[in-house]
Amino acid sequence: MLSKLNPNLNLPQPDRLKQILAQDYGRETDFAIFVNDERVFAFDVPGTTFECEVKLPMARCQATYTVCSRTR
Repeated sequence: MLSKLNPNLNLPQPDRLKQILAQDYGRETDFAIFVNDERVFAFDVPGTTFECEVKLPMARCQATYTVCSRTR
């Protein structure tokens, strides 16, 4: 737990801190991260979502895939 931080430091806002911590530690399984009593998960990292329809000529079904790309 971090406490009594110097208020003169340029610290990130809570939402940004969650993103930073989630990028580096969000997939770890042996400990949990909390920011303002809210648990941080890997999906707290924003990304770009897009859908793509792929048609395979010999396939008997169609599928739509949603891909979320995350950039650092």
